[in-house]
Amino acid sequence: MILLIQGEIGVGKTTLIRRLLGERLPEARGFWTRKEAEGEGFSIYIHPMGQPPRYGDENRVGRRLPGQPRRAFPEAFQRAAVWLEAIPTGGVTVLDELGVLEEEAPRFQQAVVELMCRSSLVLAAVKPAKTPFLNRVRSLPGARLCLITPENREELYLRLSEELSYNP
Repeated sequence: MILLIQGEIGVGKTTLIRRLLGERLPEARGFWTRKEAEGEGFSIYIHPMGQPPRYGDENRVGRRLPGQPRRAFPEAFQRAAVWLEAIPTGGVTVLDELGVLEEEAPRFQQAVVELMCRSSLVLAAVKPAKTPFLNRVRSLPGARLCLITPENREELYLRLSEELSYNP
C-alpha cells in the first residue's frame, strides 16, 4: 500500500505520518527532511530514519537565502540514494518529503521509486508540485493520493488510521 499525503507547506503532512505510524515508528525505515534556520534563510537536510540528525554539507539538499533563488544540492540526494538502495524488501517505509529539489538527482529518484515498489506500506509526504518525478510517483501502481488540508486533517487521520488497523 502506497499512501501519498499531499498538501501545502505547514498543513501537517509530517504530523499525520507520525500519528499514523504511532508505535510502528521505530520499525519504519526511509528518511525525514528537516528545515533549519540559517541567518534569515534556511537549509533543508535529509536524515535516515533511526539515526541521529546530522547537519552538514553531506546531507544538505536545499538552501534558500534572502534575495537568492532556491538552490538544490543533487549530490546530497545521490548520497542518500545509496542508503535507500540498501533497505531490504517489505516493511514500513517513510519518505518525508518528496518535492522539487530532487529533480536533478536521477539515482535518488530511481531509489525512491524502487523502494516504494518493494515496501509493504509506504507513507510519503508529497509536495503538490507537478514535476516529472512527482508525477511518476503519483502514477505508481497502487499509489493513492490523500489530499490534506487544515479542514480535513483530523478526518483524514481517523479514516487512514482505521484503514491501517485492518492492514498492519
